[in-house]
Amino acid sequence: LVILMRDGRIEQAAPPADIYQQPATTFAASFVGSPPMLLLPPTVLAQTQRSEAGRTPDTVFGLRAEDVVVVPEGEGRLDAKVAATEFLGPETFLVAEIAGGERLPARVPGRSACEPGTGVGLDWPLAAVHRFHRETGMRLP
Repeated sequence: LVILMRDGRIEQAAPPADIYQQPATTFAASFVGSPPMLLLPPTVLAQTQRSEAGRTPDTVFGLRAEDVVVVPEGEGRLDAKVAATEFLGPETFLVAEIAGGERLPARVPGRSACEPGTGVGLDWPLAAVHRFHRETGMRLP
């Protein structure tokens, strides 16, 4: 059991895997994992063609790098340009920049052929999206 605290109060008390997979707050989401969970305002996801973000302005959306899939440009939820890549042996860590300058990390199996400046699409399963209340930071159902 791990007890994650912030400012003298408990944010979440759970096994490490639970904190990683089901963080109770945005603080827990950004504290555990490398890279930490990416937290996106609804305005970013509203750019997607398959998003509920426009209907949920009080929601912050969280994505883990391993849930972001790189697909051909025009075939994902968002289009982006590769900003950087780092080959790590069994995987490549890729950072893609979307319109507005937000950067989304992705873990790509093996060696990625994407070079900085390459246009790509970014996709993810809807089940991988975490939802948090914008004001309180608390996890939403």
